Amino acid sequence: MALAIFICLGSDLKAQQPEWTEYYKRSQLYPSAEWITGFVSGYNTHDEDPGKLITHYEFLSKEKVVQNIEVEIETQNSMKISNINGKSSEAFVSNSASFSRARINGLRTEHFYDRKTKTIYAFSYVNKKELAFYYKNILASSQQKLEQSLKEGRNFLKSGNKENALKSFYESMPVVAEANQAHGLLLALNRSMLANINMDEIYRMSAELQQEIDGLQRGKELNLHEAAYFVAYGLFVQLGKISMPLSMENTTFSNTGFATQFSNLWQSALKDALIKAGNYKVNAGMGTMPQDYQIVGNYSKEGDELRIHNRVLYQGKIVAVSAGHIPLKWLASEQIKFFPDELSRIEEMKTFHLQAMNPEVYVKSGMASEAPVQVKVIHTVEGKSTPVSNIPLSFRDKNTGKVLCSGITNEEGIASAFLPKLSHKQPLVELEASVNLSSYVPMDTTTAYFTLVRQQSPVVSAQFIVHVQKQVCYIQSKELLLGAPMQIKTIEPVVKETLAKAGYQFTEEPEKADYLIQINASSTTGTMYSGIYFTYVDANLSVVNKKENKEIFKTHIDQVKGGGASYAKAGKKAFLVAAERMRKTLGEF
Repeated sequence: MALAIFICLGSDLKAQQPEWTEYYKRSQLYPSAEWITGFVSGYNTHDEDPGKLITHYEFLSKEKVVQNIEVEIETQNSMKISNINGKSSEAFVSNSASFSRARINGLRTEHFYDRKTKTIYAFSYVNKKELAFYYKNILASSQQKLEQSLKEGRNFLKSGNKENALKSFYESMPVVAEANQAHGLLLALNRSMLANINMDEIYRMSAELQQEIDGLQRGKELNLHEAAYFVAYGLFVQLGKISMPLSMENTTFSNTGFATQFSNLWQSALKDALIKAGNYKVNAGMGTMPQDYQIVGNYSKEGDELRIHNRVLYQGKIVAVSAGHIPLKWLASEQIKFFPDELSRIEEMKTFHLQAMNPEVYVKSGMASEAPVQVKVIHTVEGKSTPVSNIPLSFRDKNTGKVLCSGITNEEGIASAFLPKLSHKQPLVELEASVNLSSYVPMDTTTAYFTLVRQQSPVVSAQFIVHVQKQVCYIQSKELLLGAPMQIKTIEPVVKETLAKAGYQFTEEPEKADYLIQINASSTTGTMYSGIYFTYVDANLSVVNKKENKEIFKTHIDQVKGGGASYAKAGKKAFLVAAERMRKTLGEF
């Protein structure tokens, strides 16, 4: 294994950097109309094992592809933030909540490691046309499998063999889940005609399967532990006896990933039920190895009951599916909360209004802002407006998307944030302030749901225009050649040129300057040898912050040697050399 990684890395180090590592080339080679892609890159800043980093980045790039598909599934189903109240159809919940675990046929991944810059690149991609063809066939075969299973199960019922009938019906549930995944993916690919060819029949048979299972279980009014046992038994019927442990994640609300009081109680009840039904070893939390059996799930409000779906995956493939239901009135009687607090906070965002307190801001380039940018957050309900405290805000460069600073509103509803150093190369920055969603509602920022909430945020950002002004210098220069002031100074022009390239400008009025730069240089005569005269130059440069009246930079150059036909000519050469040395020294300022 180590040899394989070494060979792999060796080929990376010698290979030419692939074109897909550049955004514009990648867009040309893999246009979004034909491909679904995921790209990630980063730096090996801690000199970690490149092989392990590459594996991790390849995983992240695959996750990007999955996330892009999930967002499309959500969008195609027209899921709006305002109506996440559990009324989603069972099919929709299955599509959106389970797809993140799906295996994507034809997904390919490449990587490149740049040894010089220690940069890792990973790129995953899949062809839309190939994907659509594959999942169209999945739907067709799913319909045939369901027809056969229903027929087989009902034949068992006719003969009085209820155990085998239940087993037959349950074994069809992974087929339904796989069909839902295929349907969701085809919708994400804008292949709605292909997606809907078989789905009416699949939905009909899926409903009939669940009715048959409910009838055999004879349980319409179940409490939490009874429902957990029926779900566990359904999984046991499909899994049979297995020696490997099951890793169980929280069963979360709808397609949000949010866990609640019900999620925690359900996890405990289902764990006990799985031990009882199949004597399984069950561990809470995500599996650490890809080959682990993983139990995942979601639940939603449907009519007057809570519908729970759990799935077991093995090596990324759904191998068992089971569903249960609990009356809402029972949950109410037990005071069990199933609706996430996070969704209430997201809903509350509709009442927020963000107001820029100082929409036009002036800052000096290369310096953090002296005064903060400020936003006031107002909460308006039934025409009454009040300030809101403890709302986290992010201040983002509108063009690059980079977060420049952040703040939290105080009791007056005002968030203050100081801008970092900005470059003179961007004299005008469009800044927007928005609610920092991941802090306001703690949630996984890598999920499709987070992306969707951010895209559909009802809060209008506060807008700022930031004027980035160059810092101003005033120069006092005293350059003496053989004791007399030089008519044409040598060091001062070089200092000005160097600082101008770095984004500074100059003034002849000291009161308008941010910095006072003092240059003192003088020459001393040396020896004469074979008609060549030698002169030496000493130079000092000091930079004072005018506002603080504090020296912030100082440098000196000693005994710079110059030779010529006279002491004066030798001195001029020494000044030229000293000026170039000063140019290099100024790089530290």
